[in-house]
Amino acid sequence: MINLPRAEVPDSEPVSERSYGIIPVRINPETISPNTSPPKISTANTQVLLIQQRPVMRSHPPFWSFPKGHPERGDNSAIRTAIREVEEETGLVVKEDGILFKDADGLSERYRNPVRGWVKEVRYWVGVVNGEREAKFELQEAELIDARWLSWNDALDLLTYEKGKELLKRAMELLDEEEQQHENDGSKSVSATSEARTSGKL
Repeated sequence: MINLPRAEVPDSEPVSERSYGIIPVRINPETISPNTSPPKISTANTQVLLIQQRPVMRSHPPFWSFPKGHPERGDNSAIRTAIREVEEETGLVVKEDGILFKDADGLSERYRNPVRGWVKEVRYWVGVVNGEREAKFELQEAELIDARWLSWNDALDLLTYEKGKELLKRAMELLDEEEQQHENDGSKSVSATSEARTSGKL
């Protein structure tokens, strides 16, 4: 897989175009056990969705990235735009309560629009795909060629642009940090219970 850089743009150059998108994740079906509560989400038990997008310019090849798009009339927030776009492009549903790390930094990219030449900024959120529709794609064929659920490492290999890889690595960091915090909290709880029993408080 050839990984392409996107031209860097100076921080001082104003943004003329904004889009919003989702890095969709789901629990890996192979890790789900029947009659058990949903597991805590981590990179070990989830898959990430990539889309293969048709290029705007015929001279450019198709590329692998994440669902995204521009705000439309009726979108009451940037997150609402991102949620709508992933459903329009793939048929998959992400609900607002499935958005993770709403205020996290490091999930944006800036690059020069290859057609108009101005600076574009895209803000992403990690979103958990809702319900059983996660396995069935309804691709927006005018814009997309393909979509795939992949392991995080396979997605890193397939993403076309280096900035996309950086975004995915940041999402992995956030999930791993949350999992570590969950494990630490669990260890503290077990330790506190053990101490209470030793002191005769339980």
